[in-house]
Amino acid sequence: MGFEFLPYLLTAIPGTVVYHLLVLLGLFSAAGIVLTEWRHTHSAELKPYLIAVGGAMAVHLLSALLAPFHLQTDTPVAIISAPFMYAGGLLSILLLVWAFGRPLWEHQSQALLIGLLVGWGVLLVGASLLWYGEALNRPLTYNVHSWQVPVWYILSAIAAWGGR
Repeated sequence: MGFEFLPYLLTAIPGTVVYHLLVLLGLFSAAGIVLTEWRHTHSAELKPYLIAVGGAMAVHLLSALLAPFHLQTDTPVAIISAPFMYAGGLLSILLLVWAFGRPLWEHQSQALLIGLLVGWGVLLVGASLLWYGEALNRPLTYNVHSWQVPVWYILSAIAAWGGR
């Protein structure tokens, strides 16, 4: 038996919850480091890192809480929350890229953050409406191979690559 079962573990109920909790644990460690440094220095340069890590933590906490209720089910929660599960990873990446790339766009940093959040929100609402429209025609679950799944992964890869 090869390792082909490993990706499935992260898309099954226990695996997805564990994945988000592990990411949350890593982000919690990063937040502790940044918060401790900020409390000692009160440097305004650390606030973007606190915002980014705190936002990413909130996204992964919500994803971990939503995961058991929508994986492999045809409930309304599954239909409504599935796009968020994909969009949450993108938002985490965007926040971290914004914070760590801030020296490059320091003068426009607040406008860029607002633009990223508004753009992400519009994308999430649009994807949710399309997902819900597909779900009316046939029951969808988190694991159904919709065209949206690769789009979210491609957008996440582009965002991560852009932060390089």
